[in-house]
Order: sequence, then C-alpha cells, then structure tokens
Amino acid sequence: MRSWSARRSVWGLLLLAAVPALPALIAAPSDASPRPSVVSSPSRPIVPTRPQAELGSVSCVSSTFCLAIGHAIDAHGLDQPLAEIWNGTRWRLGRMPAATGTTLTAVTCANPTFCIAVGKLRGGAVIRRFDGTAWHAAAAPGPSANLVDVSCASATACTAVGSDPTAKIAVAWRWDGTGWAAQPVDSPAGSTGSGFRGVACPTATQCTAVGDVSDSDGSGYLAERWDGVAWHQEPTPAPAVFFQTLRSVAACSRAWRTTSRWSMPRSPLV
Repeated sequence: MRSWSARRSVWGLLLLAAVPALPALIAAPSDASPRPSVVSSPSRPIVPTRPQAELGSVSCVSSTFCLAIGHAIDAHGLDQPLAEIWNGTRWRLGRMPAATGTTLTAVTCANPTFCIAVGKLRGGAVIRRFDGTAWHAAAAPGPSANLVDVSCASATACTAVGSDPTAKIAVAWRWDGTGWAAQPVDSPAGSTGSGFRGVACPTATQCTAVGDVSDSDGSGYLAERWDGVAWHQEPTPAPAVFFQTLRSVAACSRAWRTTSRWSMPRSPLV
C-alpha cells in the first residue's frame, strides 16, 4: 500500500512540473506544419488583396453600346484608370493608356467609334479618345487644367470644361476633329475665382457650361453660353446660401434654349 502511494506521489510531482511547460508546447508549432503569422507595421499601408473599382461617368449611344470610365485600386494599392464597354449583353474591360494616378472624370460618345474621356493628373489635363477599338492620347492645349466634363455634338465638335488651378479661372477647350484649342471664357468682373462643373452641347454651335464663381462675398452660380463664336455670360438667380454651385447641365433637345434667362424653381431644399 505504501509502495503504491509513493509511486502515485512521484507521478503527481512529474505532472505538476510539466504543467507550466504545456502552453509553450502548444504555442510552438512543429517544423513539419508551420503556422501562418501576421506582421503589422505602422509605416506600411495595408494593400488590398483584391482590386477595388469605381465607375464615375457613362455615355450610351444605343442599347448595344455604352462606355463607362472610372478608376481602380490594383493589388499593389495603386490608382489606375478604368474603362468598361457594354455590348448589349455584358460589360467588358477596356485597356486605358494613362499614367498611374490619373483621375478620369467624364466621358461622352458621339457614336460607337468616337468617344472622349477627360480628367486630370497632378494638376495637368488628361484627354483620351476611343476609336471603337483602342484608346489614344490627345495633346492638351494648356499645361494646367482640371477637366471635369465634356460634351460632343459630333465627332468634329466637342467641348471640355473645368478650371485652371493656377489662374483660378474657368476653362473651355474645343475639339474640331483634328485637335484641341483653348477658348476665351467670359470671366465675371471682380471675381476671385471661377470654374465650370458641367457642359452640354446639343449642336456644334450651341453649348452651355455651368459652375460657380467666387468673390469677397462668397460664391454664386456661373452659366455661360457658346454661340459658335464666343462664350457669353448668362444671368443667373442669386444663390440662396453663402456657397452655391451648379454641377451639371443637360440639353433636352436641339431647340432647347427658348428662354432668355435662368430661373430658380421652388424646392424644399432652397
């Protein structure tokens, strides 16, 4: 009886001695089956393992052709321009030749073989033309411009608008079928800054661009009309709040401009 008790006491002491080592044995994986580890560093950003994409503008000329543009974050965390085409059945990815970091803001198509996309890259303008098969870079008429919208009445008449971040003025560029040229804009007198946010061109000699203009009192609406020769300011209603802007405009028909002034419709938001 004493011999059995002695043996039991010895085994108990051995188990108690082994218990503190159990967590270490459990936590330490064997060399044959290594466990994955996660190492975080505050100096290195987390890179997504799957690309992330966002489409910001689309233009359709028929039920079987649409073109959408935007940007995507690739597996390395870099911002890449993106273009996708709808063929009536599904969307397919189109290759866009543009530098990393390019932001495409708008696209318009006159027909399936002529589309224009505009945007910006580090303060400079980006213009790309699609011929139905491939994209082509276009020379910009100015070194500094943030283009935000574009409208084409045909393959030989397009207008891109935005602002010059250096001069702080609205800009308008015209495509005539062979190249782009800057157009003089009727800048409001006494303004400290202006910029176009949207444009619509129902014909080659009719365009309206909208945006905002700022001065010492705040900002207000900006609307200008292209008559085929020059840009002219149009009267706009006084803004209801201190900072106000017009961001988009659409031409409903070719005979759309039947009034001589802009008016403010009643709205619960104003």
